[in-house]
This record gives sequence, C-alpha cells and structure tokens, in this order.
Amino acid sequence: MKPHPLIYLSLGISLCALGYAAWLHLNHLSADRLAMNALRQRERELVEKFAPRMQDIYRDMLPHRKPPTVTPTTLEELIEPLISLMESVGDTSGTTNSAPDPK
Repeated sequence: MKPHPLIYLSLGISLCALGYAAWLHLNHLSADRLAMNALRQRERELVEKFAPRMQDIYRDMLPHRKPPTVTPTTLEELIEPLISLMESVGDTSGTTNSAPDPK
C-alpha cells in the first residue's frame, strides 16, 4: 500500500486541533485566575477606601460596641457590624408585644 498524503494531512490537522484545545484549556484557567486576582484587588481597594468611613458610622451607631482591633480586609468583615445592627433592629427578645388591656 502506498501512503497517501491525505492520511498525513488529516493526522496533522487532528494533532493541531488537540494542541489548540489544550492551549485553550490552559488559557481559560489562567484567565479565571487573572479575573479572581483582579476581583480580590478591587475588593481590597474598596475596603481600604471605605473602612475609615464605616468605622465612623459604626462609632456613631454602635456606641456601646468597642471598635474592632483588626482592620477589615474583605467586604464581609467591613459590613459585619452593619449586618449585626440590622439584625438587632427588629429583635424583640426579652419584650413581649401584646396589645394593651382595654379598660
């Protein structure tokens, strides 16, 4: 049997397609890593920008609570006191909401 150039051409195209698929897969993972790093950096910038303002707000709204000793590094850490404040706004533990007795 005589080797046909079409066989070698199809083999070459197949190998190129496999190499391209592997390259895309590796670049997709690095693109995800780049996006996550960019998001982390942006979160850090936002926390650094708003942390002093939020500390002032917390100091005014929560005078009984001592200020945190650790500076926040994530958005969750930054707004945690605000969330606890919002949760305690409607908290009625210890009191009963009953209708007054009509006399």
